[in-house]
Amino acid sequence: MIVWGERQLGHIRKGGMLVVFRKIVKLFWLLFMSISAPLTVLLDMDWPNAYCFMGERNLRKLKKIKSQANPSDRAIKDLEEQTIGYFKKIVDQKPSPNDDLDWLNANQKLRTLYYNQGKLEAMHEMCQKDAEFRQKMAELNQYDDLEIEFLPSYLSMGSIGNYEHLDIYIKAGKLGLRPEKKIILLVDHKESVNNLSYLNCWRPYITVITDSDMIQLLKPLEKRFEIPLNHYMFLHGEVRKSFLALGSVCEQWIREKREPVLKITDMHRQRGLQSLKAFGLSENDWFVCFHVRESGWKDKDSRGNDFRDADIDTYQSAMKAVTDAGGWVFRMGDSTMKPMPKMPRVIDYAHSEAKSDWMDVFLCAQCRFFVTTASGLHLFAITFGKPIVMTNSLPTCGIYFLTSEDLFIPKLLIRSREGRPVKFSELLVPPLAMADVTASYDKEDVEIVNNNEDDIKELVDEMLERFAGTRQYSERDERLQMQFKSVASDCGKHYGKECVVAHARIGRNWLRQYVALLPQDANSGLNLKTKETGIGVE
Repeated sequence: MIVWGERQLGHIRKGGMLVVFRKIVKLFWLLFMSISAPLTVLLDMDWPNAYCFMGERNLRKLKKIKSQANPSDRAIKDLEEQTIGYFKKIVDQKPSPNDDLDWLNANQKLRTLYYNQGKLEAMHEMCQKDAEFRQKMAELNQYDDLEIEFLPSYLSMGSIGNYEHLDIYIKAGKLGLRPEKKIILLVDHKESVNNLSYLNCWRPYITVITDSDMIQLLKPLEKRFEIPLNHYMFLHGEVRKSFLALGSVCEQWIREKREPVLKITDMHRQRGLQSLKAFGLSENDWFVCFHVRESGWKDKDSRGNDFRDADIDTYQSAMKAVTDAGGWVFRMGDSTMKPMPKMPRVIDYAHSEAKSDWMDVFLCAQCRFFVTTASGLHLFAITFGKPIVMTNSLPTCGIYFLTSEDLFIPKLLIRSREGRPVKFSELLVPPLAMADVTASYDKEDVEIVNNNEDDIKELVDEMLERFAGTRQYSERDERLQMQFKSVASDCGKHYGKECVVAHARIGRNWLRQYVALLPQDANSGLNLKTKETGIGVE
C-alpha cells in the first residue's frame, strides 16, 4: 500500500493538476462500476462493460489466489468458471460497431482462461471466432486494403519472452506460410521499453512508430488489427495456436538452411568485442551463456512461477566443463540473482559493471550455445540462430517449441501420495504439461525434483561433443531416443489437430537414467537405476 501511494504521488508530481483530475474521474468511475456492474449481472441485463468489469476483477482475484501457498482448488475452479461466464456473455452476443473492442477483449480473456485450464478445443474455438470476426470487420470497413497489421503493445514493454512469437511470425511470412503485410508497432516514448537495443534489431522487419501524434491517429486501428501473437496465427489459411506453431515453423526454417532472422551490426559487434577484451577474452575466444531463472524482481514475493526456478550452484560443474574445453562462461541475468563464487574463465556478468541492454544482445548473438531454464532470455539466442541447452524444463509442453539443433532435460515430477515418477505419457499431455503456475502442480499433487549437478553437466557435455565432432550415440541410445519421440508424438495428439512432435533430443544420459518413464514394453530387459532416487527398471 505504501509503494502504491508513493507511485501515485510520483504521478501527481510529474503531471500536476491534470493527473489529479484524471485520477478523481477514475476513482468515481470505479465506485460507480463497483455498484452498477454487480447489479447488472444480478438482473441479467445487456451491458458488456459491466461483464468486462466483473471479469477483470475476478482475474485479479485469481492471480492473487494462485500466488498463495496451498490455494484452494475449489475456490480457483469456481472463480474461473464464474469469470468464463462473464466473458462468454459478451462473446456469445453479436458485437455492434460500438462495442467491438469489448468483444475482442472478452474473447482474448477467454482464450487465456481456456489455455490455463488445458481446454485446447475451447481455446481453438475462441481463436476461430476471433479470426472470423477480425476478417469480417476488415472487409466491412475496407481496412484489409491497407495491407497493414499491428503488433501488440506489450511486445516491447512486457517480458522479453514475448518476442518468441514475433520470431515465428516473421519466419512464417518468409516461408510463405502466411501473407506478408506491413507490420507496425506503436511505442509511446513515455513508456519503458524492455530492451531498446533488441527492439532495434527487429527494425528490418517491422515499422516502429514513436511519434505521439501518429500514435494517437493509429491507436483506434491498433486493437482492431492487432496480431494475436500469444494466442494464434493464421498459417496456410488455418488458425494455428501460436505455442504449437513454434517448433514446426522453426524446424522448417532449419531444414531449409536459412540464415538467422536477426543479425547485429558491425558497430555493435566491434563494441562488444572491446568489452570482451576488458574481461580478458581475445577476439578468437569462444564462450557459452548460462541463464538460470530465480524469482528475482518479477515474482519475488509469490509462488506463482517458482516452479521454473533452479539453483545456479548446480550449474558449476557444467560451467567447468565449458572452461575445460577451452571456452569461457557468461552468467546472464540481473542484480537480484545470487552472486556466484569466483571461477576461472567464468564471468558473473549479471553482477558486472558491463551489464547493459546492448551487451545482453551481443552476448546472446555471439555465444556458441545458450544454457537456460524455462525463462525468456534464451529467446534472444534463438533469434540469432544459436542452439539451446534447456535444463530444468517446465512446463513440459515447452519441449515442443525446440528444434533438432537443441537439447533438453525436464524436471522430474513425483506423485506425492504414490511416491512414483510421472511417466512421459502423463508428463507431456494437458493439463499437467501446460501447468504454468505453481498452484497447478500442487493441485496435481506432484513433487518437483530439479535436475542435479551431474544431470546438467552431462547435458552440456553432450552439446560440447557436438561442436567438437566427438559426439557418439550407441544403438541403445538411438532406440531410447526414438521411443521417447514416439511417446511425445502420441502425446502431441492431445493438443488438437496440430499434432505437435518433439524435434529436439532429450539428454542422452538423463534418458538412460530415467528409462522407467518410457512405456513398459520400451524398457523391458534393461537394468538402469537413477543416481539419487533409485527409480529404474529391473
